[in-house]
Amino acid sequence: MQIGRVMPDKMKHKELFEGFSVASLVHRYLHFGGQKERLEFVDLCAGCGVVGLFLALMDARRKVLAVDRHQSRLAAQLHKEVAIHFQGLQGRIHWKTADLRPIGTANPLVLPTSSVVVACHACGLLSDEAIAAATFQTSRPIILLPCCYPHKPKVNARHNAPSFSWDRF
Repeated sequence: MQIGRVMPDKMKHKELFEGFSVASLVHRYLHFGGQKERLEFVDLCAGCGVVGLFLALMDARRKVLAVDRHQSRLAAQLHKEVAIHFQGLQGRIHWKTADLRPIGTANPLVLPTSSVVVACHACGLLSDEAIAAATFQTSRPIILLPCCYPHKPKVNARHNAPSFSWDRF
């Protein structure tokens, strides 16, 4: 995995292996599974954007939009270093700072219509928000790997809880 050599001892190996595994499954299913080939991807709850980077590296025609509440210094450094070492990535992967949890139903995140949405480690209630974002205005394929989902979420207990409404689905 050459991407691990770009920033040794900065990224957790677990994150790289999981990101590569998810990207490989998505690539294999969409590329060889008889599905209509899609070339636009959205990496929701991107963290460092590793899944999106791997998807872009697996097919030189793909464009990726990585979306998260904020881009960490590690994510910015990783994308900068990867763009230097893999020249073909420049212009094919972009970062958007946005929150999946809009206040009320105002200002929902609007994703490209023809994109495939991938969300790896959409923690807790963010899984629901990822589904809502992927299905807003039109249906898009979504590959969702949730984690730590609460059995009985206390939606009003947290300030940053998603704005649940059945109207959003």
